[in-house]
Amino acid sequence: RKEPVIEAKTDKKFGVCATVIMRHGILKPGNCLIVGKEWGKVKVMRDSRGKHIKEAIPSFPVEVIGLKGLPKAGDKVRCVESESMARKVSMARQKDAQEEMYESRPETKLMAASNYKKKVYTRSRRRMKFVPNKHRLKGPDGLENLEEGEEEEEEEEEREVEKPKLTLILKADVHGTLEALQEAVSALENEDVEVKAIFSSVGPITESDVVLAKACDAAIIAFNVKPISSQVQKLMERDKTKTYSHRVIYKLLDHLQKVLDSIVKGQTQEPTKTGRCEVLQLFEVNMKQDGIKTIAGCKVVEGTISNNLNHVFKVLRSGDVIFEGKILSLKHKTKDIASISQGRECGLMLQGFDKFQKGDMLECIDMSGA
Repeated sequence: RKEPVIEAKTDKKFGVCATVIMRHGILKPGNCLIVGKEWGKVKVMRDSRGKHIKEAIPSFPVEVIGLKGLPKAGDKVRCVESESMARKVSMARQKDAQEEMYESRPETKLMAASNYKKKVYTRSRRRMKFVPNKHRLKGPDGLENLEEGEEEEEEEEEREVEKPKLTLILKADVHGTLEALQEAVSALENEDVEVKAIFSSVGPITESDVVLAKACDAAIIAFNVKPISSQVQKLMERDKTKTYSHRVIYKLLDHLQKVLDSIVKGQTQEPTKTGRCEVLQLFEVNMKQDGIKTIAGCKVVEGTISNNLNHVFKVLRSGDVIFEGKILSLKHKTKDIASISQGRECGLMLQGFDKFQKGDMLECIDMSGA
């Protein structure tokens, strides 16, 4: 039987989770499955409410846990007799997918085109051996001009100005979101800047993503995901990996559009993080005009926090960015200050946000170069 995958995601606790709608037959724990080019054995099944069930009947969505890899939305699910059969079919499909991906790479196409040009050039040289010297084409310097047309094309290519490029790595929480993100990012490309996504996947940011971003000078687009561990976060900070993390799609696209505009204007400098602080206490004050507002009592754990109009503050809760905005006031005790350094405590208010919680992290980003 073949059933379609509606959605797939990676859960920290359960691993790969795929939502399937049964069309016919009954699915039970222990069944061996082939899902696209992935395979696995059903360990746990849950209904739409998250309750564990022992069998899945037709027309009802069920979440299957136990796959070895993350399938794509729309992949067909096939139930087979044994694990060995599922593994063999999966390996064959993965091999076919790798070969297809290799053949579609631009580098492979360029290599094939280069080999073809070499063959043509070799044939022309061989033919010219049998042509008398007086009939050969020569340039003003007396040298043979065998491929005059190709040389002119190369000169024209050299004169062309190469467009600036924005290289991206796309990460999202589920496949459906990732597909929408890929389409939205590809639509951002214009005549002045080339936008290229070199890699995209579902799940949190991993160490391999950071290494790839450093090797290709790429920025990581993280939609509703965060680093898989604190070690990856430290690696990103060490390598100064450019990361655009958002939970709302239109905010992410607006951010990318601003980055493209800055590249066109020649302002390639990225926003830099100047400091980070942790919310320790909350204080409510009565503002005469605005009513009761919340002041976040913070301790600076890294760098410097500044009261600057060119600085943007990100509020992170459990690693997710829940707000971005500018600072309203920065105080040490009762005195207004311009900046405060690591290890000291301060009270601050942000424009348009006061729903702080203890443990929130605030990052100060300098946008003057962007």
